[in-house]
Amino acid sequence: MSGNKQWKRELEKHLGAIPPMQQQILCLRFGLRGEHAHTLDEVTELLGLSRHELRRQEARALKQLRRDRAA
Repeated sequence: MSGNKQWKRELEKHLGAIPPMQQQILCLRFGLRGEHAHTLDEVTELLGLSRHELRRQEARALKQLRRDRAA
């Protein structure tokens, strides 16, 4: 298995541990799953969230991913 396929498999495994909205936020913000990275303002417009709510959801998702990785 190539390193790229393994990386994608690991990414999907970890993203699967967080709620779908948070998955979408991270994919849009960081250019995952073939997306290009979007700015905070672009993502708030795409998802209809306030900047505050987007940042809150992004922080929760990253915290969960760090916690899962450490376990």
